[in-house]
Amino acid sequence: MKMTYEIFRKLNQKGIKVFLLVVGVIAFLMMSTNILGFMNDYSFSSFEMLDVKFFYDQDTFTLSILIYQISNTVNAYLILHAEDYVFILTFYLWLAIVLFDLLEKNQSVSALVILPLLAMLFDLAENLVIDVALTSGVGEFWATICGYLTLFKFVFLVISILAIFYQLLIIKRHHKWEN
Repeated sequence: MKMTYEIFRKLNQKGIKVFLLVVGVIAFLMMSTNILGFMNDYSFSSFEMLDVKFFYDQDTFTLSILIYQISNTVNAYLILHAEDYVFILTFYLWLAIVLFDLLEKNQSVSALVILPLLAMLFDLAENLVIDVALTSGVGEFWATICGYLTLFKFVFLVISILAIFYQLLIIKRHHKWEN
C-alpha cells in the first residue's frame, strides 16, 4: 500500500489532474454526442448501450448483443467503446487522485483511494466482455457475469463520489472550526 501512496503523491499535481479531467470530459462528450462525427450511424445512441444500464441479466445481455449484431451497430458500439476506454483510464484515475488528495489533506489516507480504481477495473472488464461478445461471442458464464461487472462499476463509482463529498465536508467543517 505504501508504494500505491507514493505513486499517488507523484500523480497528485495540478497539471496531471487537469489533463486527466479534460481528456475524460472530452471522451465522455465524444461518446454521448458524437461531437466529432466519428460515427456515421446516428440511429445508434450511447444511451442504448449495455454499459449505461445499472444491471442486466444473461437474457438481456444475449438479446442486446444479438440486436447489435443484426442491426449492424457493432462497429458503432466498438467506436463508442474506444472512446469509453479513454474515459475509463482518465476519469477514474482522476477520481482516485482527487480522493487521495482530500484524504491526505484530512490526514486520513486510507484504502478508500482504491474505490475509484475498483470501479475502473470493473468498467474495463465489462467493456472487454462486451467487445468479445460483439466480435466473437462469449459463453453463458460471461453473459451472466457482465451484468454484475456493470453493477459493481456503478456501486464503486457512487461510493467513490460519496467518499469525495464526505472528505470535502470534513475539510469545510475543519476550516469553520479554525475561523
